[in-house]
Order: sequence, then structure tokens, then C-alpha cells
Amino acid sequence: MPKEVQDDSVKHTCCGCMHIRRGVMLLQGLQLLAGIFGIVVGIMATSIVSSIDNLHDTTFQNADGTTTTIKLGSVKDTVSVLIYVMIAVYGVELLLALFGLYSVVKRNVGGFKFYTYASMALVVLQVVGMILSFNAYAIFSVLLGIYWCYVYYSYIETMKAEIEEIELKAAAPTAV
Repeated sequence: MPKEVQDDSVKHTCCGCMHIRRGVMLLQGLQLLAGIFGIVVGIMATSIVSSIDNLHDTTFQNADGTTTTIKLGSVKDTVSVLIYVMIAVYGVELLLALFGLYSVVKRNVGGFKFYTYASMALVVLQVVGMILSFNAYAIFSVLLGIYWCYVYYSYIETMKAEIEEIELKAAAPTAV
């Protein structure tokens, strides 16, 4: 960056190895792939669940002599609803990633701020999920989400500096 817009308080790298703009675009690409993958897996799971026809209620004999009946038809309905919710969540993630990528490419600060805050809200939901499930994947996912939000938030300032640099170059007279 030129000396006029160099600001040491602005983060300029992602993961310590690449320019933050490229890193943010890479993260957006990964989020797009995750959204597509989640939707495809959800559609496949829906077709598998819907192909199961012969579900009968199952009765178990408990140790104390009582019986427990599981209504498998209602289990199938519950699983179907959960799969549809999963598809919807990944659909939102896909749309959000497209919006974030568009905002980065067009250097739309307001749009990228919205994307960053929406990502932060999703991380808060992940924290709630982590508290409920508390497994290694949930912890890793939350930590990664927090880092990504930090990168996104840092890029907002970098994007402002990039826009300022572009405007300075456009306003500067060209030497012949």
C-alpha cells in the first residue's frame, strides 16, 4: 500500500501468509463449497429417508417388565424435518457467502459489514450449539468461526484503505 494510506493498525494478512483480500475471498469460496455440500447431502438424505416405507412400531420389553413402544413413523417425520432445517441452514450459508463474496469483489463496505455482523451472529448460534453438544468438532468450529469473523472485521478497515488508495490513484494526475 502507498505511504499515504499505510496504517499499521490495519490487518493486512490472512493466516499470516496471504493478503487479507485474497484470504477473505478464499474463506468465501470455502463457505460456498460448504453450503453446496450441505445442500447436496441434505437432498440425498431426504431421498433416502423418503424411500423408507415399511416402518412399523417397535415394542421393547424393559427390565422391570414394562414395555416401551417406539412409533417409527413419527421418527421418520422428525428426521425429515431436521433434514429440511439442515438444508435451509446451508441454503442461508450459501446465500450469505455469495453476498459476502460479491461485497468483497465490489469493495462494498456497507454490504461487507452486514455480512460480517451476520457471520458473528452465526458464531453466537454455534456457541449455543457447542454448549449443548460439547464435542471436539463443535469447539473447533466455534474457534474457526471466531477467527474468520476477526479476519472479516479486520478486512473492513483494509477495504476502506483500498478504496481510499484507488481514489487517490484516480485523482492523481498521470505523468507522461
